[in-house]
Amino acid sequence: MPNDDNVMRANEVAGQIAMMELLRILIRDVYADPDPDTFQQRLARLDDEANQSLRSRTLYKQANEATEAYLKEAACNFVTRVIASIKHPS
Repeated sequence: MPNDDNVMRANEVAGQIAMMELLRILIRDVYADPDPDTFQQRLARLDDEANQSLRSRTLYKQANEATEAYLKEAACNFVTRVIASIKHPS
């Protein structure tokens, strides 16, 4: 990657990947339960609560209505993708 912009972008992506992995491990460990069904129920509840919280408040005050709606939907989709990527530790 000879271009400084490419290096900066690669570093940003690497940081996002690292943060997502840390979140996945943290959530898995905090919501751990020996029973896989209970574990999945806990994750589903976390997903629901996070999405409700995101949808119920203003995320970016300077955004217009369309941008705010997009941000909420994108954030909710991200939360759901992260939660769905977490598997029972067994």
